[in-house]
Amino acid sequence: MAKDNIIQFPKRHKQTIEEKVDILERRVAEIQMENDIMRSDIEYLHDAIKTNIGELHEILKEISVLAGLEKYDNAFNPFEDLEVLFEEIDLTNEDKDDD
Repeated sequence: MAKDNIIQFPKRHKQTIEEKVDILERRVAEIQMENDIMRSDIEYLHDAIKTNIGELHEILKEISVLAGLEKYDNAFNPFEDLEVLFEEIDLTNEDKDDD
């Protein structure tokens, strides 16, 4: 009697080529969506870093003036190397490995 109550787990069927292609196409779409989200995050962080660098630059200039260390100088930029680095980052670069 106990055997009559047991629901048998369906046996795994072999995937057809169409099913496998569908699964892979859905995974490609997921990867593309993840990449789009990460690019958006990178752009946001890039902008946030540029804003922070600008603010730090202004704060250091103000501190140096208040401390009497130097007068306001437009050429003074301790973060110039960082600004150049972040300007060189290509955020619009699509996947280079898509070849």
